Order: sequence, then C-alpha cells, then structure tokens
Amino acid sequence: MSKRMIAVFSLFCVLMSFLNIRVATLAASADLKETALNQRSYTLTAGSARGQIYDRNFNSLVNTEAKTVSAVLPQPETAEDLLDSVSKEDRDSLYKSLQQGRPFLTELLPKELETDGVTQVSVPERYGKNQIASHIIGYINSEGKGVTGIEKAYDDFLSGTGEITQVSYTLNGLGEALKTGNGAVSKTGDGSSGVVLTIDRGIQAVCENVGSKMIGQGAVVVMEPSTGKLLACASFPEYDPNDIASSLKNDAGPLLNRCFSAFPVGSTFKITLAAAALDSGIPASLAYGCTGLIDVSGQPFHCHLLSGHGTIDMQKAMIESCNTYFVSLGLQLGAKKIVESASNLSFGRQTELAEGLYTSAGVLPKPEELPNPADVANLSFGQGRLLATPVQLCQMISSVVNGGKTPVAQLVEGTTRDGVTLSEKKESSAPIYAMTESTAKTLQDFLKACVEQKGNMRAKPTRVSAAGKTGTAQTGSFDEVGNEKLDAWFAGYFPAENPKYVVAVVVENGTTGNMSAGPVFAEIADNLTLLDEIKAEQAP
Repeated sequence: MSKRMIAVFSLFCVLMSFLNIRVATLAASADLKETALNQRSYTLTAGSARGQIYDRNFNSLVNTEAKTVSAVLPQPETAEDLLDSVSKEDRDSLYKSLQQGRPFLTELLPKELETDGVTQVSVPERYGKNQIASHIIGYINSEGKGVTGIEKAYDDFLSGTGEITQVSYTLNGLGEALKTGNGAVSKTGDGSSGVVLTIDRGIQAVCENVGSKMIGQGAVVVMEPSTGKLLACASFPEYDPNDIASSLKNDAGPLLNRCFSAFPVGSTFKITLAAAALDSGIPASLAYGCTGLIDVSGQPFHCHLLSGHGTIDMQKAMIESCNTYFVSLGLQLGAKKIVESASNLSFGRQTELAEGLYTSAGVLPKPEELPNPADVANLSFGQGRLLATPVQLCQMISSVVNGGKTPVAQLVEGTTRDGVTLSEKKESSAPIYAMTESTAKTLQDFLKACVEQKGNMRAKPTRVSAAGKTGTAQTGSFDEVGNEKLDAWFAGYFPAENPKYVVAVVVENGTTGNMSAGPVFAEIADNLTLLDEIKAEQAP
C-alpha cells in the first residue's frame, strides 16, 4: 500500500473517530437538544481589512491587491484530492489541519479549486507586491496594529473601519454540515472609509521609478508650492512592508524615511543668505572679488574653484556657487539676521504631519551659538552644524515661488466615509512671511539663471523650463579609504515661468549636487511634465 493511501486511510480513521467520540458525548448528555442548538453555527473570519488610505484623488494606496483564502470543512471522501492539490512541502501542514476535524482556513489550496467542502473567497492584501509610498503609509505588525507612518498615526480610525469577510457553516448536533459542505460567505463593515492624503499616486510612482534607478540612498520630495501639500515623498532604499525582517538586517537603513530626516544641505542654503541680504537692503549688484580664499579671523575658507571667480555680483555668485562671496555676505549680515531669515524659511522648525508623525526639525544654531566669525562663515554656505530635511528645502523654495510666504508642509487632507468626498477636512496652517515680494522675484531670477546659464548644468530638463540650486555638503563621515562622504542636493521648481511643482532631491554619498542630484531632478521634471500632458489630452 502506498504512503499516500496510508495517509488518507489514517486521516479517514481520525475523522471517523472524532465523529464517534462526538456522538458518544452527545448521547451521554442530558441536554442533547440544547447542545445541538449551540452547535448550529461555526464561523471563520477569512479576512479583516483595515480602513483605506487614499491619495488626494481618492485612489486607494492599500488593499489594492487580493489573495484567495479557502475555508475547508474536512471530509474523508475529499481528503485525497485536497492533499494532491498542494506541493509536497505544504502537504504535512494541510494534513495536520484536516486531522482536527473542524472547519479551517488555508491559503495553500490552488485558486478556483472545485471540491465539495471547500469555499474560496477573495480578500484584500493590505500591501501589494510593489507597494507604493511605503515610507508614508508605514506598516502594521502581526497583531494588525500600526507601527509607523499613517498606519500608526491613524491606527484607531483605521482599525475601527474596514471590511470583514466571514464564512459560516450550519452544523447539526453531531457537528456535521447540513445539506452541503460549503460555507456561506458574508461581508460586513465599511470598505470605503479611510484617510485621504495629499500624495498624488501618479507623481509618487514617477518619483519612485526614477529614484530607484538613480539613487542608492537618499530621497525625493515634491511639494505644491502654493499650499505646502506634499505630492510625493520617496525615500531610498525602499522596503517591503510584507517582509520587515529583511529590512531590519539591511545596513542601508531602508526603514528610515529620509524625506523627513535631516542632512547637511551645503550650498542650497545660499538662497537663505541671498534672501536675508536683499531684505536687509544689500543690492544684488554688490560686487566682490573672489580669489579662491577668504581669511576669517585667521581661519582660511576656500572656494570650490581654487583659482577664484574674480569680481562677481550676487547673481553670478549664486550661479557659480561661490563660497567666498557668501562668506563675505554672511559676515556683513551677522548671525542674528541669518538665523532669523532661516527660521522664517522653515529651518529648525519641526512639522507635525499627523498625530505623532513629525518631520525632523533639523539643526539651526541659535545666534549665541555662533560667537565667532568663523562660525558665521561656516553657516553662510550651509556647513557647520546646520541640518535640514528635504521637506524644509521644499518649503524654502516654495517661499521664493510664493512671493515670500513659506507654507507649512501638509500630508493629510482629512478622512472620508464614502471614499468619494471628505467627511472631515484637516485644517491647514497659515504661511510664514519670510521675505518681501521684490526679494522673492529677484531670487526667482537668480535660480532660473542657475539652471539656464550655468555650464554643464545636469539639472536642466528637456521638456520644461526650470529653476533651482545645487548643493554639495560635507558630512564629517569618511569611507574606508579616508575620503569624506558627501550629500548631493538639488532644490528647485518647474515650470520656471508658472511654477507648479517644487522638488528637493538628496543623494547620500554623492559626488556633487550637479552630477548626482541634478539629473534626478531633470528626469522627474520631464516625466511629470509628460504625465501632465497625457492627462490634458485625456481630459473631456
């Protein structure tokens, strides 16, 4: 007799024994009728989906894929067919479940299996195989509780809504299914309620696709400048919310949301210096002779062009990213004015995006923490202790675009009950007035010139005009051969004439802002412009 026949025969005996014991127990009971009534229903919960998480257009970001779950009522005559339908590796597990003699759930059986006693239902998978916006959405643990991101911030709301799928059996007093071995499927709860984010699924997908090819470690943030709404937040490396264990073992830190984390920002901070100078009455025509080095109280500060840029004005200094020009400018302004301007442009400010979900405040030294001219000099071109997030750089650029008003970053639109309209809208915060309109207009001209007039500018898109600033920041960390690691930046906007998107790109362990971050910005700008063109053509 084959091993399979022995296994099936053994299972048959187990099931018959279970049945006989059940009969004997019931027969010995004085409350047979009551027991029979109590055993008339047996319900299995095949799926319990949490509430939805939507993008700004009410496109679902979770529960977008489904899996098949089989509810099985063990029957001796179908046991062999069920065991034959699964792989050898899964056969023991299925066999043990069948031995229990009670209805059970399994994902081992093939889809669309037609066998008496098997009821198959389709239930949502919380996260897809290529889950989008995973750092924003976060993930849940094995108990179904939100651990990070929106899942954690709205845990009570999301766990209190959603759809439950159940399979129920009607049994007689002997524990046998009445009429048929198939269960009755029911769905209860609300499958539409959820949290609505400011994220745009299409824009997020573009940023993730581009970033996954061009960024090893870093981030891309896209902001709507007029509102501060975050349209995309892509952090790299990405992680699989269905396999958190693997991410915990990865030294690259895929679980870290770099969009909300602070980094040295380098020369992108020169935008802040220029804003403070112009608002203080220092004209854009201010000339300075760059020799490649400036001495500050006996401490030398070098320009990246060691031979010097010669005599330049403020716009030319911005285009060429001249360190010595901005060191000289910072010394004229003083620590108090620089810090005040930076604070109004979001530096040093933490933002609560949802309950318990914050962006890092970064580090903005206080004026009293910059007692020496050399400290001011370091800050003037984005070095020293200064740290900021990609979100904060988007806020700084948005202020330039908005005529001097710095928006507060926003991630959540509100909640919905029907999946179509907002039932509760999250109030947005008032912007901060950071500079005059005339200063903002001058900076717009500067940033446009940085892209259009700088030689070998890698951040220049092909499909749309753009403006922005590169940055290459020293990190104070070194690789195994002693080379300092650099963070490469580009922060800008497009189109240059009528800005629609503000983008900040940071690439850890980059070469320069122009070479590492610039091409990422250009690729995203071209892709989003194409996406908008396609949408316009498809519009009724």
